[in-house]
Amino acid sequence: MERELAVREKLAAMRTELSAAYLVAALMGATAAHGQSQPSAVEIFKLRDMCQANAEKIADELKLSFTPYDPKIPQSIRSRILDVDSNFDIKTLHCYAKISVETIPSTPIYVSVLLYDGNTKIVLAEADTSGHQIIYDEQYKRKHLPDTRDDVDEYIIKKMATER
Repeated sequence: MERELAVREKLAAMRTELSAAYLVAALMGATAAHGQSQPSAVEIFKLRDMCQANAEKIADELKLSFTPYDPKIPQSIRSRILDVDSNFDIKTLHCYAKISVETIPSTPIYVSVLLYDGNTKIVLAEADTSGHQIIYDEQYKRKHLPDTRDDVDEYIIKKMATER
């Protein structure tokens, strides 16, 4: 019974992802058919809304990987989501999701920021308050070699910047 439920949930998730991909393709096709080089304001709104939904879905999946409450497990390895943000880049038609995670309780407070590709759910970059930082984005790494936390922060900020 549990396996059947898991399969149904996976199929529903796949349908949602395919629906999002088809909607982007349909919107872009409609835009091209009308001779527009950019999506309309309504299309952008729908795409940003879908991007935020993808970000929240990634955060929900991330929550499932956290250690459940158990008095036998040290408190220092418990985590919680602090913030979920998204950005749909209208130039590249790409969704980015930024998720902030806090390990609780921890002294000093330990926060990680993860940047995901909102379309593929692949982690593109991460940085935390302990100084750990890395950019996983292969296309970026071919052109740049980040060597400081500022480089990673700048990368995340750039991907999350909204064009108006």
